[in-house]
Amino acid sequence: MSRSLASSSRSSSASSLAALETPDYRTHSSSYLSSSATSVLDEPLDSAADLAPKVSTALSGCLTSALDDMIRTEGGGSWPPKPTYRDSWPVCLHAYDDIAKQAPPRFVSPQLRPNYTNAELRQRIDDNRLWLERSLASIDVQQVKATLPALGVNARLGFLACTAYLIHLYRWGTLPVVAMAQDEKSVAFPESIQAPFRWLNDFYGIESSGGCLFSMTLVNVIPHGSDLELAYSNMRHMPQQSVINAERYNAFVFYEMERISLELYRCIAQCQTLLLQGQEQQAADTLKQGHIALKAAFRHFFDTLKEEKIQKDVWMSHAQGFHGWGVDDFDGVSGDHSLLIRTLDAFLDVPLRTQPGCPFATAQVPVKSWDAVCPVSGASAVSNASAAPGVLSRLYNWMWPATSPQPTKLATVPCVGQKEMKEIRFSEVPYSNDYLPRGQVNWIRAVREARLRALASTSADSPVTQEMKEMLKTFKLWRMGHTRKAVYYEDLHLPERKPMTASGGVGGGVAGEDEGLAQMMEKLEARLRARIAATK
Repeated sequence: MSRSLASSSRSSSASSLAALETPDYRTHSSSYLSSSATSVLDEPLDSAADLAPKVSTALSGCLTSALDDMIRTEGGGSWPPKPTYRDSWPVCLHAYDDIAKQAPPRFVSPQLRPNYTNAELRQRIDDNRLWLERSLASIDVQQVKATLPALGVNARLGFLACTAYLIHLYRWGTLPVVAMAQDEKSVAFPESIQAPFRWLNDFYGIESSGGCLFSMTLVNVIPHGSDLELAYSNMRHMPQQSVINAERYNAFVFYEMERISLELYRCIAQCQTLLLQGQEQQAADTLKQGHIALKAAFRHFFDTLKEEKIQKDVWMSHAQGFHGWGVDDFDGVSGDHSLLIRTLDAFLDVPLRTQPGCPFATAQVPVKSWDAVCPVSGASAVSNASAAPGVLSRLYNWMWPATSPQPTKLATVPCVGQKEMKEIRFSEVPYSNDYLPRGQVNWIRAVREARLRALASTSADSPVTQEMKEMLKTFKLWRMGHTRKAVYYEDLHLPERKPMTASGGVGGGVAGEDEGLAQMMEKLEARLRARIAATK
């Protein structure tokens, strides 16, 4: 990678930290601020009477406009995005598709747990990178760059998926990801891949030097009727069905949650319009429809993240690991970049910092396994669910009625207090917009600046306020279930690599030299529990 790009990446990271100290949503540098989790300023809310005229003047139609712009520019007219691939590209781009389809059998080890020597690993990584570079050597990079501005919206999205896939292949050199590659903090990428990929990231306003949830997942899924397929797959050729499923469902869960959540986004935008018109009951009715979509999206999440679809022993190695990055201070893909979750944090004004006193915070975590749990999945209530406090039990049965299939023993969340707890002090991983395209950042920012929760809080009996409280309960319940799921899936020793959590990315989540998997898992759980506490 060029010195200028590396410098730019480090500067970007520094700007991200500086922006946390002085929030400013009016400048380009503000994109480094998380729009996912908090109020723009940590200050008391204005009264609704003071706020409403400002909102009415400045933001009328803002949410609808921001949403439509995101769908048009980053979705190709639909959401989730609707990319097109090779057949819609000029001939000079076809080689990228050819190589992306040929690469997997070379890069993916036939063994689930590869046992190469260090010398064999170094040779394997170097040989694969050399093959990729030579395969694309005949490409006229200047012609490619001249072609990109003329691509149609949908074709450009598909080509983004292809180049993101290729650059991650080059970055790792072999799959599953191994410790030798994790240790690399900078990589000199071939210009044939680097130039078009950097152009595309710049075009969409993505600051990261690597792929993101948008480029690695949302634009890499192809709908076929009621089925979904991956445009570029590492594992399609593998003989183990569990490996194929882990990769597919890992991508599909984000895609499907976005598809379901579009109704919620439209309801949030419409809620703003109705509130500004003084139509509180209509706004509340609209949010009820959005809430239905929200519960459906969360139900889909828990229906997917279970052993029958994504097996723990192959998820990190054969699905999630490839999406990491760890180059030039950028971490890589994380579920933290989910548009749905960031939209909810912005809509419900959930604080940016999980607790005061960054960069360190504390949380209580159990010393031993939880003694009492209640299932959180697409499952019926079972006997121990009745032990939950009234609100939680009611929410559980509300989101997952008794008509659902039986639960797996793995789908659990804490319901009652633990006997032994200890306090964990952890270094907080700040949210960043570096990994989100511009349209998503603008939409989330518009939702947060609209401050609909404050606008609706004119009285305790406000139907909009009541509906938002119900949505907040649903969101908090999801975060409880997500914490349990994350701890289960991340708590896995893989001998070929250093311990790494998806939520922290390669840089933020890799265990230190003096830190084992157990210590890393404690910090992960502490961070997630702190977010639960902040969701109120």
